Amino acid sequence: MSNLISPTIPQQFTPTEIEILAMLLEEAGNEFAEHSANDFTMPATDENKAIFAAAFELCGEPQDEDDENFDEDALSIKHIMEAEDDVFIYNDWLMTYLGSRCQNLFKRPDSAPALTKAELKIMSYLLVEAYEDRLDSAGAVCYDLTFLATPENKTLMAAVVNFCEDEGYEEGKKEAAIDIIDTSQNEKDEIDVPDYWIMHYFAQICEKRSS
Repeated sequence: MSNLISPTIPQQFTPTEIEILAMLLEEAGNEFAEHSANDFTMPATDENKAIFAAAFELCGEPQDEDDENFDEDALSIKHIMEAEDDVFIYNDWLMTYLGSRCQNLFKRPDSAPALTKAELKIMSYLLVEAYEDRLDSAGAVCYDLTFLATPENKTLMAAVVNFCEDEGYEEGKKEAAIDIIDTSQNEKDEIDVPDYWIMHYFAQICEKRSS
């Protein structure tokens, strides 16, 4: 993995939040891999190039320059590190890579490097892309995630629902979630929340924490 030189931030995520982020990003990476247009660019800072190179190392296929089928125009670590204005990669590769970063943080919180501001900025954009992609089919497909009504989950889902309140989301689902959050005394009760609400919520959290 490439070394990331962007400074870390003092406020990171809870284990529950980082596990949810890992799941959302990994699932989005799998789904976006089926898309035909996956171009993603960021300013060619050292931090962004390091993240893109790490994503290539995880998801890309390095070429052998001695191979007769070698394509010098194909995306490579060299192309990434030599970028001057904007650096390019595929969004599904970044989703998969950053999902794995979150998974490592969840499994090894004491040893895995904290998320950097540059990673959080990229995550905010990727989560918005995933959120907007969901909206295209949200009326026809159920994207609900189910959480037990533990105090931690109720606090997190209350924040998600409150963030969604003024944005024209599905009222029936909001009311049902709020009812469980406000009245449930049984941690085995379940809170159903569409995953794209959570994507949108974490997109703005990542954006704020990347500043």
